[in-house]
Amino acid sequence: MRVVLEPAAFGEAAGWAARYAAGAGNSQPMLAGVHLAVAGTTLTLRTTDGDTMATVEVPAGVAGEGEVVLPAKLVGDIARRLPDERVCLDLEGAAATLTCGTLTLELQGMPPEGFPPPRALPTAIGTVRADDLAAAVRRTAAGIGDERQQPPFRSYGILAGQTLRIAATDRYRLPAADCAWQPTAGHQEGAALLVPPVLAEVAAGLPASGEVTLHADSARRAFGLSWPGQSVLLPVVDAEMTPYGRALTMASATRFAVEVDRKELLDALARVSPMVEPETVSEGGREKRVGQARLGLGFGPEGLQLAVRGRVGRIAETVEVPYEGPPLELRVNLGFLTEAVRATGGERIRIGLPNASADPRQHRMVTLARVGESGYLHVVMLMQAYGGPLDPWMAPPGQLRAA
Repeated sequence: MRVVLEPAAFGEAAGWAARYAAGAGNSQPMLAGVHLAVAGTTLTLRTTDGDTMATVEVPAGVAGEGEVVLPAKLVGDIARRLPDERVCLDLEGAAATLTCGTLTLELQGMPPEGFPPPRALPTAIGTVRADDLAAAVRRTAAGIGDERQQPPFRSYGILAGQTLRIAATDRYRLPAADCAWQPTAGHQEGAALLVPPVLAEVAAGLPASGEVTLHADSARRAFGLSWPGQSVLLPVVDAEMTPYGRALTMASATRFAVEVDRKELLDALARVSPMVEPETVSEGGREKRVGQARLGLGFGPEGLQLAVRGRVGRIAETVEVPYEGPPLELRVNLGFLTEAVRATGGERIRIGLPNASADPRQHRMVTLARVGESGYLHVVMLMQAYGGPLDPWMAPPGQLRAA
């Protein structure tokens, strides 16, 4: 059976699908493959790592029907580099031959019977602009914890209310972005679920324009995204939702604030950062980082002061901006604050304190928002010698609510 394809469409589809295949060293070799199935005038490619499943369709000239499983990464890498000539894919049993101009690729694939069957997307809950969703996920990515974090602190929260809110927290920072969206008829406002970090990769691969349909089913514990010719099905994280709404309501009540030029602030942070000396311990003959990059964050009559004290000295710089409030000397993680400034974006940002106290010990968080924008807030917890990072926001065990 021969399939005729356009090189650009095939290369884009194969490269995109390969992202969601399992690595070659996994215990199930079949999951490192891409399932190709031909029917009618469509070639469908499917990949999965056992949890996430991606599907993409490519128009094709077809002379029959067939299916095969081929190495996903290899096919994706080669397909992206094809010359701009007609692609012919010949399938015979578990063998495949791809020709494009002077290039010939012969592969011995795997029987398709062992590949996981396709899973249907859950019920559609609404639509959102693809670029809005991609931006919201990108701007909240800083809140995703590293591999040491456990759910829900290594997950994206999807809060489907009047707006579509994307939020993430690792207990030390909480960025949240709102998107305008169109819920489907009968969708229950206030639905909330947690999805794994792979959402960032999905969002990065969304089209630059058009709409994305969101799908969710709490009973199946599944969340999906679909757009013309493509779809991704994600598992839902089995954990209790952090009370994002409550936390953000508290954080948005700014008492003291300064407005600064974002580039000027980033430059100042970069200048003081070389003085940072993270604490390390020796473990198994290797140095392991255990401390955090402490930055002195001062609010005063001259503006915002950034200071770092190291073993050999101290460095400080003042960003001169108007400030009306009591002088405050606070501490924050330099890396977290820098990431928050970058994620907030824009030309000018507002750095605020929700607490009206003149006592630095009463302050637990600093907030960042783009001047003139109401749909994004980035919370960074201050470094204190008492209490847990998100303790003030957490309801008693068993009483957490989504938003």
